[in-house]
Amino acid sequence: MSRKYRLWPILSVAIMTFSAHAWADITEVQQLSFGKWAVTNNKAVQSITLGTNGNYTNSPSLIMIDPPTVGIYEIDGLPPFTNFPGVQVTVTQSMTGVGGAYFNVDSFSIQIPSTDGDGKTTLTLGATAKTSGNGQGYADERYEGELNIDLNL
Repeated sequence: MSRKYRLWPILSVAIMTFSAHAWADITEVQQLSFGKWAVTNNKAVQSITLGTNGNYTNSPSLIMIDPPTVGIYEIDGLPPFTNFPGVQVTVTQSMTGVGGAYFNVDSFSIQIPSTDGDGKTTLTLGATAKTSGNGQGYADERYEGELNIDLNL
């Protein structure tokens, strides 16, 4: 008999930096969230992959309760008609819960068009969250982490 655990993996984007000297305002429109899932088997790594278009896939041992949502961030105060030749996302705090269970987050997908004539753009963020695969159960709690997003102008 397998036990089911609900989880609330939420990943918040806490910091954004820019490689060029630019003052920008960043507004979180929608937080990156992997949704709510029941983990039925953590003896192997299970994953949720969320694309920038909102489509997602998941391992069969994960049963969705609430769907994931992409991260959406409005950025303004940048130079007009600017391209972003490189965007780097790094995890600064792993997605963990109170009981010590965790998720690895990687394979970030990013969509960011050039700024408009007013120096505004919208960054859309997706990623993959993976269970530990160590057989440990996931408690019924919220799992949070932090990201750093670097925009290269």
